[in-house]
Amino acid sequence: MEIMKKSIYYLTLLVLVAGMSFTSCVSSKKFTASEAIVDKLQKENANTTGQLDACNRLLIDAENEKVSMQKENEMMQKEYASIQEITAMRSSVSKMTIAEQARRLNNLQNIIDAQAEKSNKLKNSIANALMNYKADELSVYVKDGNVYVSLAEKLLFKSASDFVDPKGKKALKSLADVLKGSGDFTVAIEGHTDNIPIKTLAFEDNWDLSTAR
Repeated sequence: MEIMKKSIYYLTLLVLVAGMSFTSCVSSKKFTASEAIVDKLQKENANTTGQLDACNRLLIDAENEKVSMQKENEMMQKEYASIQEITAMRSSVSKMTIAEQARRLNNLQNIIDAQAEKSNKLKNSIANALMNYKADELSVYVKDGNVYVSLAEKLLFKSASDFVDPKGKKALKSLADVLKGSGDFTVAIEGHTDNIPIKTLAFEDNWDLSTAR
């Protein structure tokens, strides 16, 4: 009976020890599995953290790029505004220049027209005053805005003489009367001379005769 009790005790103890070993084995496996899970989670967390950092860097770069592009856009807008302003100013100056040129041309044309009208009026007045003379004795015409009165030598002087012929004096008086009543202008007188060489006591040569006339 006693031997049987010992056997039962031993069996019980053996079962208890075996049970304790089995429990210890199960706990070790769970711990190892938990460590693996923790390690995996830590790695995933590190990976996620790295990805998050990368995303943050990309976000910062994007923000910086946005700010840079905004500044560049502002500069371009300012440059465009300056170009537009300069273009507008040039256009305005160009229009003013064209208008000023047109005004000056118009004023010049008015002066030319007034001068032409004045010259034609004077020419007609002289022609009317000298209408009784022949065409080979005198001519009246307008050239380059000037009125020319050409009096033939035979109307004014005898050959080799500086004395004005009475008929020539009459023509000159008629011309003078018209000029005196025609306002302020400049009169230029060209001399006369013979085309036949002369040498007299009164005149050394044709130039001397021309000066005297």
